[in-house]
Amino acid sequence: MILVSSAYCLGLSISPSVISVDNALKGGSTFREINVGNPNSVQINVSMSVRGALSYFTALNETEFGIGPKETKTLRIGISPSKETASGSYDGEILASMSAAGGGAESAGGSKISVGVISLISVGITGDEVKRIEVLSSRVERTEYPIPARLKFRVHNQGNVNVMPHYIVEIYGMSKIAGAQGSLIKAMDGDAPLVPPNEFVNMDEPISVADLQPGDYNAHIRVYPDRMSLDGGPSYAETRTLTVLEKGSLSMGGQLMDLLLEYSELGNPVKITGEFRNNGDYGVSAHLIADIYDGDILIANLKSDEKDVAPGATESMTVYHTPQGVSRYAVKARVKFGVDTGKEKIGSRESNEITKSISFAGEDYLPYAAVGAVVAALALFLLMRGRKSAESEAKQGGEMQESRGKGRKKAGKGKNI
Repeated sequence: MILVSSAYCLGLSISPSVISVDNALKGGSTFREINVGNPNSVQINVSMSVRGALSYFTALNETEFGIGPKETKTLRIGISPSKETASGSYDGEILASMSAAGGGAESAGGSKISVGVISLISVGITGDEVKRIEVLSSRVERTEYPIPARLKFRVHNQGNVNVMPHYIVEIYGMSKIAGAQGSLIKAMDGDAPLVPPNEFVNMDEPISVADLQPGDYNAHIRVYPDRMSLDGGPSYAETRTLTVLEKGSLSMGGQLMDLLLEYSELGNPVKITGEFRNNGDYGVSAHLIADIYDGDILIANLKSDEKDVAPGATESMTVYHTPQGVSRYAVKARVKFGVDTGKEKIGSRESNEITKSISFAGEDYLPYAAVGAVVAALALFLLMRGRKSAESEAKQGGEMQESRGKGRKKAGKGKNI
């Protein structure tokens, strides 16, 4: 932190303060993340730059931006050495400089002061490919027969090349003898999606239990950087308990909590969002179904994309519809959900239904229609009034002319006497 005047100071933070990359591949790319924080009660403007020998192959995804009071911004540092880059270690620094929004900081004497912090960065360049992964966590969720169990684990690619982690799961029976291994019952394997250097992937794979009896089993899990690395030993090896319960032991349930309609005027899409909560013991795959009615006529049947919803979690699901005519529409929505095995959906069922209306012209535009009706009525009134006024004036003019004619006749008779 730096004192700007006797009553005003600004602060800036950057973390981590030291960044080390030890296996950047020539001709490849990797990245690291850095956080820039604003501990002040005012917004600040920040400028970022890379300095040092590594600056020609290192770049930030943003270099000029603002940060609100008490907020933090995360940046990505891209490291992409060319194939011609010499092997070795390169040092440099990431500089963050800032000023209060609206102008640079000034000292009490009026001179500009540059306020900044740095993070040291060291990058080791190599021409050798490194395949290295870390499995951060793994678990096997319990299930009931015959619904598949779920194998879940998270992988971090710590190498310098893209990998497709390969996993093997072996299911063993529980031995009645303490410390002894039961017999192998079944095995399965598979591959994770492509994972770039320093990226993560979350795996969620089904384990079929249709050929198992209710009970507890040992699930031996091994994960390798890829299929080509099987001879080198697994990067991760753990044993988890697989529990298969009797059919009907666990519950499956869900509720459509709310239905939100967002729309403006006829001809524009209506956004229909359902809030679904999984009240059961299973993770389920779910999608929103919305039926649109014009009176008693079904005019649209809409389905959202599938979403995975963990037990106790709430997810939003959205569909869109564009009404074509002036009317009052009804939206009847529900959620269909079940356990997705990858091949089929088991135990499919539907939630409660919520109905809401969408209205155009007859309802939402009633004020405008009323104004139009008043204007039309006023114009008609003024027109009729104008006609009556003209007729009255014409009548009064005729009566005056008739009166004058009678007066002349009387005057003529007087002169003849």
